[in-house]
Amino acid sequence: MQKYIGCNKEIYACFIDYAKAFDRVQHSEMIRILEKIGIDGKDIRIIAHFYWHQKATIRSGCDISDFTSIKRGVRQGCVLSPYLFNIYTEFIFRKTSNFPGLNIGGRKFNNIRYADDTVLLTENNEVLQLLAEAVNKNSNDAGLEMNVKKTKTMVITKFPPKRHQSK
Repeated sequence: MQKYIGCNKEIYACFIDYAKAFDRVQHSEMIRILEKIGIDGKDIRIIAHFYWHQKATIRSGCDISDFTSIKRGVRQGCVLSPYLFNIYTEFIFRKTSNFPGLNIGGRKFNNIRYADDTVLLTENNEVLQLLAEAVNKNSNDAGLEMNVKKTKTMVITKFPPKRHQSK
């Protein structure tokens, strides 16, 4: 990115925060995605039993609820969870691969991701706005919700911002 900025080009970035990201992964959709990318059925069953065939109760004071099935979410702190989340969101971002992004080293990309940390990258603000709207729609379709209050944008530039002087 330093070389990009060194060419006097601005980078427009949007840092996305997903609300309760790991808690919103839909199990049925995750299994469908794992099948679609060619994960062996035996491995899917292992993941499903480890992750998704879970039940929970709720305790309130002295009362305990009946068991209920957990139908969404990946485990916080589990080494496999970031990878599952990456696979889950890959299909969100494949739908936006046609949006312009940055061209660095002959490769075009408009996002960088690891688990629920995501940044969108473009050369202008208008494209960034359209890309963020598309990612938001695709995320909602997948059961994820962008936290608008925590999602931030910034311009990365070699030059300091121009300040308006009052007369």
